[in-house]
Amino acid sequence: MRVEAKSIDDISFGFGLVARLGKGTEATLTRRPVERDLWMPTELTLKGRGRAAVFRTLVIDFAIDWFEYRRLEGDSATPFLDSRVQRQPGGGPE
Repeated sequence: MRVEAKSIDDISFGFGLVARLGKGTEATLTRRPVERDLWMPTELTLKGRGRAAVFRTLVIDFAIDWFEYRRLEGDSATPFLDSRVQRQPGGGPE
């Protein structure tokens, strides 16, 4: 499964003062089956141009790949997510 998106207008962060991505910014997400009925993300790409902090040129050409998914031992509602990593209110992983 692949989803491709292209912005039809500028995308603003912080009322455009923090950053603004220009019209035509592209995003692609690919998901593939890792088990019989389980699909997981395998690729994400972002490409675009804009402005950061009003004056600075911003160029995004970002790609991330996920691979070698493996089932964790034991029963879990989230079999591919390590149970030792938990979200804390107001914080990141433990």
